[in-house]
Amino acid sequence: MEYDVVIGIEIHVQLKTKSKMFSASPNTYHMSPNSQTSLYDLSMPGTMPVVNMEAVRYAIKFGTALHMNIDRTLYFDRKNYFYPDLPKGYQITQQDHPIVSHGHLDVTLRDGTIKRIDVQRAHLEEDTCKQTHLATMTLEDYNRCGVPLLEIVTEPCITCAEEAAKYVEGIREIVTFLGISDGRMDEGSMRCDTNVSIKPKGSTVLGTKVEVKNINTVQNVEKAISFEIERQKKLIESGGHVEQETRRFDEQLQETVLERKKTNAVDYKYFREPNIMPIDLSEKFIQNAIDDMAELPWEFRKEFHDLGLDDYQTEQLMLDKKNVYYFKKCLAEKPLDAKILWNLFMVGVMSYINKSEKDAESDVLTLDTLKFTPRDLVDLANEIKSGKINSKQGKTVLDDMVLKGEKPSKSIEDHGFEQISDTSAILPIVEQVIAAHQDVVDGWHHGKDRSLGYLVGQVMKESHGKANPVEAKKLILEKIGPMGSRD
Repeated sequence: MEYDVVIGIEIHVQLKTKSKMFSASPNTYHMSPNSQTSLYDLSMPGTMPVVNMEAVRYAIKFGTALHMNIDRTLYFDRKNYFYPDLPKGYQITQQDHPIVSHGHLDVTLRDGTIKRIDVQRAHLEEDTCKQTHLATMTLEDYNRCGVPLLEIVTEPCITCAEEAAKYVEGIREIVTFLGISDGRMDEGSMRCDTNVSIKPKGSTVLGTKVEVKNINTVQNVEKAISFEIERQKKLIESGGHVEQETRRFDEQLQETVLERKKTNAVDYKYFREPNIMPIDLSEKFIQNAIDDMAELPWEFRKEFHDLGLDDYQTEQLMLDKKNVYYFKKCLAEKPLDAKILWNLFMVGVMSYINKSEKDAESDVLTLDTLKFTPRDLVDLANEIKSGKINSKQGKTVLDDMVLKGEKPSKSIEDHGFEQISDTSAILPIVEQVIAAHQDVVDGWHHGKDRSLGYLVGQVMKESHGKANPVEAKKLILEKIGPMGSRD
């Protein structure tokens, strides 16, 4: 039997504000447990929530990036439940009036197909405390309690594991490039829950959905959903039926495992938060948030493609926001060839940075601690493009720039690398090489295409690597004519 797959995704993104959602406590990570709390965070009597308007600005930026409608009035609701991770006994959220709603994100699949993922809503709420479960006790760290969250909910419109993974990857890219979150799934600042169900192909009746919670990497999103789809298919085809339950993805087993059954829907008894009055958002406030938005990922991609970078080169840059912004600084210095610049940066400079991260005995090298400027890197790229030095020599010059902080011009001079581009100086060498290798010239005339490369190589050898190979090739062709020109 064939099946349709129906997937919906909920993503919780911790917003990178200085303080928490409803208190002045610092919003920090890696601090001593329970050291970043206030009386409000711990639900002491008489404390009141104060809305963090920076979190509101961040939500507006996110909604704008996904073409969402912005609610001009801010409302909050109480979600009531009792659990140790919420000392108040309720969570402040936005059940009825999400700050942004009805948007979409277009994702590109591996075969080049573009799929539009409809985003139902994104709303603000406060995070719960972090629990660490030990053998005989559970430790509660309230540093996380009250951290601003943006919960992003799709429509049930995703039809395969790849679409889901690309969507999660796209959301992470957007929140990091906007600067509203660090998107660290491994640290819990971005958490992903999926709802997966299957139904007979063409059926209008949805199957029973299974929730897979707290998936911690984009790769695991795809693995978890792929496994869950196959698990449900096998269950149905063996005569069983899918039960509504919560599962988690076990990385060791590479499969989803049961956490708990869902026997009935939980009634959270939502009602309007009485301690926060509705807040009207002025057009000026909204527009200021939009005007302050950073450049979005697809805008960078278009710029890089327009400069001649291919998909691989562009995507390698886009893996890290810091690399993108450094490359942009270089582009501001007007390089003659973006591809040469990309190669020097992503293959050359980044190899030094990656190596330093693995070498425990050396200082870690970062883009901020490089001994040269973006202007210097562009100067080197332009020297290669102009033919003054070749790529191999450029690697040596880059070594001097990284290790010694030398200027490209000084390194080129010190090594005696500057190429000869004056044709009057190269011509005698070309004539000498042609005269000494008439057998190779004859081979060229009889269709041996490697002959030309050999002659250029001999010119380079005779000039001790200083002849401009492009000019040398032109002069050789002028002298010997096109390939196969004689019988």
